[in-house]
Amino acid sequence: MSRIESERRTQPTKSRIHADYLPSHTRIEQAIKDGKLGAPGAGVEDIVVGGMHSLMIDEEGRLWSWGVNDGGALGRLTDKVPVPGSSPETFADRDTLESTPGLVQGLDGFRVVRAAGGDSISLAISDKGQVKYWGSFRGSEGLLGFGGVKKAIQGTPVDLPFTAGPNRSSAFVSAAAGTDHVLLLASDGHVYSFGDNLQGQLGRKVPPRAQMRALTPEQLALRRIALIGAGSYHSFAVDLDGKVYAWGFNAAGQCGVADERKDKSWAESVIQRPTIVDALSPERHAGAKVVKVQAGSDHSLFLFDDGSVWACGKNIEHELGLADDHPALQPQEGETERPRAVFEPVQVFFPPPPSPEEKQPAVPPFEDTPEYRQASSKIVDISCGTRHNLAITNDDFVYSWGLGVTSQLGLGNKESAETPTLIRTPPSNPVMAEYKPLKVAASAGHCFILAQKKEQESKA
Repeated sequence: MSRIESERRTQPTKSRIHADYLPSHTRIEQAIKDGKLGAPGAGVEDIVVGGMHSLMIDEEGRLWSWGVNDGGALGRLTDKVPVPGSSPETFADRDTLESTPGLVQGLDGFRVVRAAGGDSISLAISDKGQVKYWGSFRGSEGLLGFGGVKKAIQGTPVDLPFTAGPNRSSAFVSAAAGTDHVLLLASDGHVYSFGDNLQGQLGRKVPPRAQMRALTPEQLALRRIALIGAGSYHSFAVDLDGKVYAWGFNAAGQCGVADERKDKSWAESVIQRPTIVDALSPERHAGAKVVKVQAGSDHSLFLFDDGSVWACGKNIEHELGLADDHPALQPQEGETERPRAVFEPVQVFFPPPPSPEEKQPAVPPFEDTPEYRQASSKIVDISCGTRHNLAITNDDFVYSWGLGVTSQLGLGNKESAETPTLIRTPPSNPVMAEYKPLKVAASAGHCFILAQKKEQESKA
């Protein structure tokens, strides 16, 4: 799939806007009551979103999926599935099967603890560090194949070649997926990448005549890595010392790499190999380290252990959440137009908590002082969609900003938010007040908040 086709796919048409505004997922709540997610009362361990599909891990370690299955991303059959007790020519409705959470097939005895989803690719990591994956990789000219073979679509989970059998050198602990590429982090601190490499997002050289090699995981020249992250066409890794490495597509500065660090022998819009992002080093943040990286199509967010959030990349649709008075958005010397992108990370400021007097507080006018920076609400989780973002504060409020034409901002009919804006539910249905948010998950056109009922221990 070309980049233009991919962007077209992730931007729903106006005729589909405002489909849902913060509904309580009654199907999941009923499954919890019925004990379908493990023991009676067991709930959800984790929720993961791909381009147009979703993955959910229950408390029994089983993986559920729903959404678009054109490329096999659901890991289960949804086309021409016979209806039990009916004639051989009677099949279940495909749309119903895709939109209803169902168990991923072929994972018996494989307790899932981590999952990741790209545009049409999915993968799961077991409690023993094994990896299974399924779906399809796409490139600029269409389907690339799957797993180094010319099978276009893999509809059910299979083992990654190096993770099956006794020769596996280490367990895998986490995964991150871009549009059509995947990163894997091993327990020994090494990173592996595979998938499409058109924009250098794999961080390794792939000979032009051996493009199928890109679909087989290979180790990168990185060590002592603690966490990984991926945007649509760019990638990140953070080591134990807090150093952040970035590589891949960088036309809008979404990698955050300083100009003097760029490899001038390569295209200006691509960071060809893992490169340090100096602006995120602990030395520049009073010792604070990046603990989570999230990225969208052309922007990136970084959460530090001091609760601050920094961002870089495209800002045409307010992806970075910066107010108009932010210094990074002022016209450069000799220019009259505002910058359309921020090429090195800057801090994103969050409003103070709501009060009876001010239910929807705004970001205060910018001041370049330590006191102003410290006053920003502290964040405990972040997630990036294609052009929008979600964040949870340490006092349990959820904020969104960016572009959301299918209500993915959770702000009713509001399609755009310049700065972090509090998500509130109407007094007639105050569902948010009943839950403590634990995690946010944003994709191209849909979002989830994994939350826990305040008066109960079970998750919903």
